[in-house]
Amino acid sequence: MSHGDVAQTGRKTRWRRWRWILSVAPIGVFLVAAEIGLRIDGRYRPEPRIYPGERTNKTSSNFIPDELVGWRMKPSHDFRMPWGRNEIRYRSNALGFRSVREFVKERTGKRRIAVVGDSHSFALGLEYDKSFGARLEQSMKDVEVLNFALPGSGVDQMWLTARHYALPLKPDVLIVALYGSDFPRTQTAYRLSEGFNKPLYKLVGGRLVQREAGDTPSTLEMFLERHSYLWAAVRLAVRWFGIRHPIGEFWTLNQAVLDQLREDCREAKVPVVFVFIPFRSWKPFPALEDYMRRTRAKFIDLSRTPPTKSKDIYFFLDGHLAAPGHYHVAELLREHLRPILPPPSK
Repeated sequence: MSHGDVAQTGRKTRWRRWRWILSVAPIGVFLVAAEIGLRIDGRYRPEPRIYPGERTNKTSSNFIPDELVGWRMKPSHDFRMPWGRNEIRYRSNALGFRSVREFVKERTGKRRIAVVGDSHSFALGLEYDKSFGARLEQSMKDVEVLNFALPGSGVDQMWLTARHYALPLKPDVLIVALYGSDFPRTQTAYRLSEGFNKPLYKLVGGRLVQREAGDTPSTLEMFLERHSYLWAAVRLAVRWFGIRHPIGEFWTLNQAVLDQLREDCREAKVPVVFVFIPFRSWKPFPALEDYMRRTRAKFIDLSRTPPTKSKDIYFFLDGHLAAPGHYHVAELLREHLRPILPPPSK
């Protein structure tokens, strides 16, 4: 090859390099401008996920850490907390769940219903006798309700609570009460408001695998999670899209959890009823609806079945289900449970 040919080849190589730089430069400028704009706007502050081993459990007066599910109430504990103008009493049994009775394996002859859920099913802000579990007991013959709901629970914790605590007690039916905020909780190993660590899972080849300490994403992804406003905005957009369409990690991880929960119930021969509690805005959850329809699951969607008298079933300032909301859920559940439960003993 002549000296001229070598020079011409070098010029072509440099031109291709510059052409590539010029083609991607506008993208880089756009990303930098978007990052600066979002920082000025300030609405999409980074909310990095917390991974196993990054935080330590806080000390709580009323709750204890639980390696299996995250946390429980202190066993055989009785305390009061203010709620508006009232003071609400919370009592736990020896297992550390809110109940006025102990949970035992021996059957009492009554039909047994187990409930897993978050603070809505826990009946935060209400005396226990106003919870939908207690109302089911009051309105159905020969029924006992074992409430395993815990405040702050994610969908993954509901599955784990069912697996380790509810299903071993051989209920006749399991109720899983889901709220919109429960789904992003599946993506973090630590709950700031509760102050406890919880198990965290990832999908590997379509299977749920528990993350261990040090099992974190790449250095670049960790940096973006902690510092980039643009990354935070994109994550929120993916979450928004995942509520409407069954794609993205936000949805696929929770779907895998729901699949495993249903499989555990199938192996235990326990039918499961899902309840969706919407936000006060009454916005539906299309991806969840589609999942329940595809899997032919027994599903009660409150966003599609509002009460006839009033839609105001929530506490005004807080957004948790108030007493009318629990009454409404109990009424819907009673109708769905009648064909599932065995007949009452005579």
